[in-house]
Amino acid sequence: MRAMGFVYMELQVPDAGRVQSFYSDLLGWQFQDVPASPVPYASISSGGESIGGVTKASGAPQWLGYIGVPDVAAATAKAKALGASIEVDSQPVGTLGKLSVLIDPAGARVGLWQAASVESRRNEWGAVIDHKDLLELRWFSSTSSMTDGGFMATLCLFAAEAERARSTRLLIDATEFKHTFGNGVMEWRDAHIIPRYGAAGVRKFAFVMPAGFPRAGTEAHEGPAVFPTRWFTDRPAALAWLRD
Repeated sequence: MRAMGFVYMELQVPDAGRVQSFYSDLLGWQFQDVPASPVPYASISSGGESIGGVTKASGAPQWLGYIGVPDVAAATAKAKALGASIEVDSQPVGTLGKLSVLIDPAGARVGLWQAASVESRRNEWGAVIDHKDLLELRWFSSTSSMTDGGFMATLCLFAAEAERARSTRLLIDATEFKHTFGNGVMEWRDAHIIPRYGAAGVRKFAFVMPAGFPRAGTEAHEGPAVFPTRWFTDRPAALAWLRD
């Protein structure tokens, strides 16, 4: 079992726009509005990795830390039995996971978070995320300094996880991908990686690319692939296609 610790930080402020500019200028954080949220909400990412969120809320500005747990409902019930009071009981957050908010016996607020997906492996270039019904490789902006060897090693890592999970759907989020391939790299991928995906049972493969990618919306069988690959610039559309 993985050690439980803080996995997400949420900033609650009356003026979210002003504080976004502050942290963007100070730390280079990126903010993206979350559509269809019942309250104004923006996700925070750093180096292509999600680290928290900011939301408009009345009262004194404050950061709220969330601790990752395997079962929010069980952890919330146990916290109550140990003397905590429940501010927000266990509830789902769309398809992302579940949360609750507690007041601990000292009077401090803390959140509990149960993610719908789990990061299974990572290196300095990317992370492999298990969404239960699909497996994702999310490239980081650190790929700007990655070598072809680093690219190959990371694809081997992803292929190994696909073989372990026996996932029928794979996703690569390349919106932060910065590397320029050398000669022969794609030929190496076709010969040594794509057959491993097929042997693992992959039936659909999607890429999420930066806005303006010229092949967005196209579909093809790459190299020796026995499955279709489709390119998107819209992540929800990619997920919908994979899950269809």
